[in-house]
Amino acid sequence: MASLSVSRSLSTSIIISLLSLVILNYPYRTPTTALIMDEGYILDTFSSENDSYAWKVADINNDGLNDLIVVEDFRTLCIYFQNEKHELNSTPLRVALNFQYVHIVRIPYTGDLNGDGRTDIAILSSYPPFWHEKPTQRRTLCILYQQQNMTFSLYKYYVGEWETTAQFGDVNNDGEDDIIFFKENPYTIEVYLNRGGLFYDHPDETLTFNTTMFLDYVLDFDLDGWIDLMLFDTNIRTIYYLKNIDGVFKNENLYPVLKTRYPFGGVYYCKIDSDDYWDIVQLNDGYGPYYNSNETYLWFAKGPLLYNTQPDYILHPGWNPDYAVFTDFNQDARTDIAILNWGTYYHCGVEGHGYNLTIFYQHGDGHFNVHPDLSLPVEHYTFPVEIGDLNHDGLDDIIVVEHNITIYFQYWPEWKIPPNVTLPDDFSVEFPARVSIKVRYEENFGKVIKYQWVEDDGPQMLNVTEDSFYLNFTPSSPGVYRISVRVEDEYHFQSEWNEINVTVFPN
Repeated sequence: MASLSVSRSLSTSIIISLLSLVILNYPYRTPTTALIMDEGYILDTFSSENDSYAWKVADINNDGLNDLIVVEDFRTLCIYFQNEKHELNSTPLRVALNFQYVHIVRIPYTGDLNGDGRTDIAILSSYPPFWHEKPTQRRTLCILYQQQNMTFSLYKYYVGEWETTAQFGDVNNDGEDDIIFFKENPYTIEVYLNRGGLFYDHPDETLTFNTTMFLDYVLDFDLDGWIDLMLFDTNIRTIYYLKNIDGVFKNENLYPVLKTRYPFGGVYYCKIDSDDYWDIVQLNDGYGPYYNSNETYLWFAKGPLLYNTQPDYILHPGWNPDYAVFTDFNQDARTDIAILNWGTYYHCGVEGHGYNLTIFYQHGDGHFNVHPDLSLPVEHYTFPVEIGDLNHDGLDDIIVVEHNITIYFQYWPEWKIPPNVTLPDDFSVEFPARVSIKVRYEENFGKVIKYQWVEDDGPQMLNVTEDSFYLNFTPSSPGVYRISVRVEDEYHFQSEWNEINVTVFPN
């Protein structure tokens, strides 16, 4: 699921700075620590030159490989490119941001904002550490528009004086991502429509709420083809959705969805089980009187906008769960949950402890163990968690940062090696002919149940337990036929594509 966020008052006329950058020749990264863990992860830690405060995974240079984006020392954006050896370069490409009085930064968006086919980056600065002493210092949104040869045009837009978050999404279905800002004091939502990568210096839509209503997500909640706004009223512990009608949001289209168990904590929306409806996850992060909580609540949608009043699951991830990510970690075609726990509070003279990252694998359709299937150590409290394949092996890795960058590289355990396909050498036949190709495969666990090749419409089911099978086809005319084949086993592990050229000569 894509995660979204950004900030306010965008002006087409204010251009604070323009940076032109060139790519350096980067040496390969050498990790300072590499610990192989039994559970299928390699803990890999390497140091950035400065403290790191925000991070995101995205393919910045459009080479099909994920890169790591990090904001260091609140002032510099660093891009660690994944090279052809599927390693992160140790020396990043740097972009000066020059925020002032900044305490927190976020990277809410990577994507193509101006329709030129290149990946742009949005960065939001949040409240300064002594905001009450500097009430005139306004939040800042930086948008880095990527130019040719990996250079960036950096635009700074001033946001406002109060706490601001933002989301990106196509509000009016014109194919361009727009920006939806949420601001406190008063609780306000502002929509800025994207016009070819440019935004007006005033909102296209403004909505104000007279209660503590927070914007959580932007997504098509009612599945009507228009993105809606998901909000949470902390006063009455209620989730609402603001329905999008033809690209317009109005207060009268605000509908309650669910009353939660907890007035604070992160609320997440994800399609976890096999239906197409949005499921809801809420973390009890132990804020205020709820300190030292060990609960996370999971509601499965029972139909369109229909939920049980009580959670379907109460998971116990660890002390004070604070952040969650969702992906198919173990490649079984089911969505799993990873939760970062920030440990017990410093309370009654006892120092807090228990930082860890716990993973809940989905067992069957919508079934979880209430206790974690896997726990990974985290040395210090960190926020947030990012996931992405950073070594191009088809498995999502986990990235956490506390000053240094820590990556849990997931690897294939010995018993989970994907099957391997072997084809005969290229050969030729005389037209007309019926061609038969013997496909041999090796699998380490389970049995192959599907194969797929480019001449067919889709996967074909197998009912064989042998280590080979035959592909048969009849060429329609002389020529060269390139056949690509891969197989999939019962645990959904797929082989790489393998190719053979069959030359059919005329008679």
